[in-house]
Amino acid sequence: MPLPRREIDKIQPYVHGKSISELQRELGITEIIKLGSNENPLGISPKARAAYLQCVDEHHLYPEAASYDLVAKLSRLTGFSTDQIIVGAGATEIVEMLSLAYFNRGEEVITSKVTFIMYKIVTTMMGLKTIQVPLKNYRYDLESMASRITAKTKLAFIANPNNPTGTIVTKKELERFLDRVDAKIITVVDEAYFDFVENKDYPNAFDYVRAGKNVVSLRTFSKNYGLAGLRVAYAVGPQSIIEQLYKVKKPFNVSIPAQAAAISALDDTEHLHRSKELFLDEKKFLYKEYARLGLKYIPTEANFILLNMSTAEQANTVSNKLLLKGIITRPMAGAWGAPHMIRISIGTHDQNIALINALESIL
Repeated sequence: MPLPRREIDKIQPYVHGKSISELQRELGITEIIKLGSNENPLGISPKARAAYLQCVDEHHLYPEAASYDLVAKLSRLTGFSTDQIIVGAGATEIVEMLSLAYFNRGEEVITSKVTFIMYKIVTTMMGLKTIQVPLKNYRYDLESMASRITAKTKLAFIANPNNPTGTIVTKKELERFLDRVDAKIITVVDEAYFDFVENKDYPNAFDYVRAGKNVVSLRTFSKNYGLAGLRVAYAVGPQSIIEQLYKVKKPFNVSIPAQAAAISALDDTEHLHRSKELFLDEKKFLYKEYARLGLKYIPTEANFILLNMSTAEQANTVSNKLLLKGIITRPMAGAWGAPHMIRISIGTHDQNIALINALESIL
């Protein structure tokens, strides 16, 4: 048999959260609550849905290759020029673009432990060494990250808020980090969950792009906009960096309905407001109920809450018993590196009541 590239042997495949259809096939359960993938329980933006349906008859055509209309709309809304914006089929594809455009074998990438696992998968695929610095109080330790940067370091990934902890780095922490490393490396700030942040010390990565820093901000339509199934995200950064990403971008990477839905979703401020209000209200409800059940949790700035169980065995048992009750959560064992933890998305009030009742029964 032909042998794969050496780098492929080092990769632990991404294990996705269990889907509704998967659980239906495995257990024959019909009523399922999915709280494992941080999706919007209110569903797709109504304006995005209407735009999606309007372009159904165009599916025999290739999409606009550079997502021109969507990039133009993002340019008007953000104030960045169109040559500072690129659209991808999900934020992960943009991470892949950065890897293809900038990484040379033997270079290093720095990020945190217990963070979005696709950073390490993509960089390992390119033959890079990934330096993962331990969290400090469940937060990115930017001071330690900066101290670990070497002449080989090409890029830093910072998830803010972090997935799966839901914690953030502050303006002061990020600015201190950028002052130490900006001239040497690209800092990628993954802001997939920025819509849900309440903390006033949260740094908007757009500000540092405007200031001329080597910063790339990643944002997605998968969460608050409710377009996870359409796979559409975008990056904002210096023109010189975005120009290189276009060289490695796949042709026709974002589908016609994804582009149309994203454009209309940007106008649906009512849906965005309803979604954020739901998450903020239900977060308070879940905090109270988790405390009542004696469960430890990490306070979050995202649309999920990380439960800190007593042992890895308890986390595995609880998540499996929830599956038997038709409730999908996300255990943090394996590549996530936190086997004693369970990440649970914030659902509707009825879904959260069902979750709490199930946990109470199991515990």
